[in-house]
Amino acid sequence: MLLDILRFNRDMKRARLQLDNQISLGQYLDHNGYSRDFIDHYIIPMGAAIWS
Repeated sequence: MLLDILRFNRDMKRARLQLDNQISLGQYLDHNGYSRDFIDHYIIPMGAAIWS
């Protein structure tokens, strides 16, 4: 999972201005092969913290 976190942060710095607004975060993660552990234990808690 740590490698996924590092990869996600690196990829987002590069792609944040180029991403198509029509793709959801879930679609992006699936398409780019992020692990279920990464999604369940990093992305979802981070999103919950932001919107709480």
